[in-house]
Amino acid sequence: MSRRGDILLLQGPLGPFFKDLAIAFSQEGVPTHKINFNGGDAYFSGADHVVDYLDPPDQWGDYLQSYLESYPIRAVFVYGDMRFYHRVAAKICGERGVLFYAFEEGYLRPGYITLEAGGNNANSLFPDVFLKGCKNTSAPPKPLLVGPVHWWQINYGYRYYYMKDAHTRPKKYKKFQGYAHHRPDNGYIERIKWLKSVWRKVYYDITEQHELQNITAQCTGKLFFVPLQVAIDSQILYHSPYGTIETFIEHIIAGFAQSASPEDHILFKHHPMDRGFNHYAKLIDQHIDAHSLQGRVHYLFSPSVHEILDLTTACITINSTVGVEALSKSIPTLMLGEAIAKSCGLTSGQSLVEFFKVPEPADKQGCTHFLEALKVHTQFPGSFYKQRKDTAQYVVSCLIPDIFSP
Repeated sequence: MSRRGDILLLQGPLGPFFKDLAIAFSQEGVPTHKINFNGGDAYFSGADHVVDYLDPPDQWGDYLQSYLESYPIRAVFVYGDMRFYHRVAAKICGERGVLFYAFEEGYLRPGYITLEAGGNNANSLFPDVFLKGCKNTSAPPKPLLVGPVHWWQINYGYRYYYMKDAHTRPKKYKKFQGYAHHRPDNGYIERIKWLKSVWRKVYYDITEQHELQNITAQCTGKLFFVPLQVAIDSQILYHSPYGTIETFIEHIIAGFAQSASPEDHILFKHHPMDRGFNHYAKLIDQHIDAHSLQGRVHYLFSPSVHEILDLTTACITINSTVGVEALSKSIPTLMLGEAIAKSCGLTSGQSLVEFFKVPEPADKQGCTHFLEALKVHTQFPGSFYKQRKDTAQYVVSCLIPDIFSP
């Protein structure tokens, strides 16, 4: 039996998760729509009604307005609320009273995905709910244990960018020519970088086997952990004072040189999803030389976040989910961008220089309440890459009452 209103899916995470989501909604009697913007979207798409958007970006708003007038769309779903097409959609949905839901990687990982009405991260409505003293009326969901997902991400990423490139070459298909992608490279370069990601993972898993133990053996003072984010992360581009990872690294090392004790060390960790796209070793070495910090500044790819946090004195991020995990372990944490935990008052209020001198302790009780509320209001057990169908069915079962409530 069809419910009142349809579901529209725009761009999803790498792979077929949005197809699984469409199937789960259809099984509940909800008609589904999918709009594709490039060949990669089309390759992984599936819904009751699938269309391709082929016009230039500046016509997208008019197209979406017309689409929403033609079909009884009740809710729009996206992955990444700051992509161009999604920012336009969020504005139009707000004006028309259409529900707008944004998926993201889990604020808590592994085992969770993020889904919020209105937007994620700096656009999240959660801080308002939390600061008003929300009471958890249900137990926080437990994570779905899915294991490592890196190889699945690489697999889906390579296939996505192959199909994206194949359908935008003028001499072949002459399709999706107006598409504006959120990454700067063409499909061929993207595929090369995904293959480079595979090579680097294998290489650094071998060469960095003992590096973390060596660092902790050398460090007789505080160990500051700085997890780097994906270079094109919207939190860097739109919700931070830096604009680039390079600027962030420069700022961190300068602050460390100015105020950290001589026995302190700092560890930068490269983001797994950015492994094939960027490498900051030369940049970091330049700043080490400029500030005479030889032997105290480290840069690794391989060790897991969990391994590092177990040895960390304090954590510094822009708006990485690692910061939330650090708070869960009561590790002093400084967030330098617009972050949910920062908006909720859980992170250090110190300047970078003050934090390097004496990190402000985390509020253990406050962090516990924050994490429980975050799970209840924003986190869903599951993965976009493994056990996708189970994840999609669970999400839909939770959302149906909210979307179609009287």
